Amino acid sequence: MDHHARQASSVYSDSFKLDDLLHRLSEQTKSQQDYTIQTLIEERDALREELDSKRRLWHSARQLLARTSDVARRLLQLHENATTRILQEQGKWKANCVAI
Repeated sequence: MDHHARQASSVYSDSFKLDDLLHRLSEQTKSQQDYTIQTLIEERDALREELDSKRRLWHSARQLLARTSDVARRLLQLHENATTRILQEQGKWKANCVAI
């Protein structure tokens, strides 16, 4: 009897081994999918936080620009009023100089 002879294979036992292998592969695939999904969810959440932070910063910058624009308009109006009054006072002064 040859000791190195291959054991006879049973169709039924091979089928169970393949079923077990298929089951293990399916579990590994599901585990990898779950890990990938969790990683993507965490990345999405991090991106949402970053987006929210940038939106708040952008909103603050827009408010600052609006206030700066308002102050610039007020300064322009003050300048125009001051120029008008200076010209009026110059006219009065010149009129007084001519009258004297």
